Parts: sequence; C-alpha cells; structure tokens
Amino acid sequence: MATATLFRLRGPTAAPRRQASAASRFSAFHRCTQSLDNIGNLGGPVRLPPRTRFQLKEARNPTVREWVESKQRAVMNSESAVPSVDAPTFSPSASRVNLLERDENHTVFTYGRLFVMMWHVDTMLGAVNFVSRHITEFACDLTPRRIGLLTVVEEHVSMPSAEARAGLAVLMQMKAPYLIRSAVAYEGSGFKAAAIRAVSTGIALLSNHSFPHRIFSGVGAATAWLGEGMTTALGTRHPGAQLARAVEDVRVTRRGMMSIAV
Repeated sequence: MATATLFRLRGPTAAPRRQASAASRFSAFHRCTQSLDNIGNLGGPVRLPPRTRFQLKEARNPTVREWVESKQRAVMNSESAVPSVDAPTFSPSASRVNLLERDENHTVFTYGRLFVMMWHVDTMLGAVNFVSRHITEFACDLTPRRIGLLTVVEEHVSMPSAEARAGLAVLMQMKAPYLIRSAVAYEGSGFKAAAIRAVSTGIALLSNHSFPHRIFSGVGAATAWLGEGMTTALGTRHPGAQLARAVEDVRVTRRGMMSIAV
C-alpha cells in the first residue's frame, strides 16, 4: 500500500502539490516561535523543533513577509490609537537600571525605554528565550509600546550555536512591532571581531527585520544612534551618553559582584 502510494505521488499523473497560503505559512512560523519561547522552561539540553529552520526560510518568502508586516502594522496602528494622556514621560536623570537576569554568560537589564542584553561568554538558547519573553512584558507595560534594543557582544564571547542564531533571528522577527531601533555593539578587534560582525549580519538577514538595525564597534556609537531614533519616535530626549553610562555602570557592578563571588 505504501509503495503504491509513493509511486502515484511520483508518477506523471500526480497532481501538483498545493502551495500553502501566506496565512498558513505565517501561522506555522508563529507556532514555531511559541515553541522557542517554551524551550526556556525546559530542563537539560534542548533542541529546536525539527521544522524551525524550514519555517525561518519560509518567512523570507516575499508574500509571507508582506503578511507579517501587515500584522505588525496593525499592532502599531492599534497602539497609536491609545490616548497618550497618561503616558509616562521619560527622564534619563530619574531613570534607574532594572536588572532582570545575570550570570557568567549574560546580563539582561532595562533603562528607561532601552532593553539591553549583554553577552559575556556563551550565547545560550535558554537565555535568548528569556530575553524574548521579557521584551514583550517590558514593552507592554509602556504607552506607547515602543522601545530601543541594544545587544552588547563583549570581547571574549564565543560564537553562538546554530540554535542560538535561529532563536535570535526569531526574536528580531517577532518583536519588530515594539522596536524603534536595534543596535549591536561588538567589542574587541581582529579576526574574531570580524567573525562576530559577520554572524550578527547573518542573523539580521535571516530575520528580515522591518525596523532600523545597525552594527557598531563600540557601545558609545550604538547608544548615540539608538538615542537619536528613540528621541525622534517618542518626542522625549534619550541622550546616547546617558544610555552608554547606564551600560558601563551595569558592567562595573557585574565585575564587582563576580570578583566577590570568586
């Protein structure tokens, strides 16, 4: 029975496979990202769902991308319709760092409307999924739901695994409605820095992001560019130097805590 069925499918009279609609492809891609979010709750070593990479490839299809962007525009339009009378006014001097998670591999924190993930050694998929969940929670507590995203890649970071790269690409794709701008600040020099930059560029291309995204060789340039975009989008000043100092303060605090632990 199985052999006959296979023969009919491959025979000249077999009907052509029906192409999945943009809606069904987007739905499958969305289910994939939900699975990625759930991976962070599992214990022990985990792997991406078998169809993850295929669905990421499908998301690059122009028709599917148009569908995704239409959904993102709908979210942004619905949020812009919310009255801004009660919207909080961002004041850099009055803001404080809110540390969400810290370990030997990464540090995640927020400052004003800036969400920061710092990678120190290994880029773990579980940490990527943690960041993905908290970006949504962070943005949804704000009006409007618009934030800046900064990724700091320190000098001694290892190359991320294929699974972590796929998770970061999904993060950029699905969090696009919330992001005003996204910047990657890589540190160090030489071949390794060039390789990290190439990996960051590949992740951005895979995600087909619909927001401004740039890669910088340092935190200062990255926060200056982010602050400029956030100021324009939100109508309140977000000085890049103030954002950079917040990053450095967290870095100094982490080093102090790590030295005490040792």
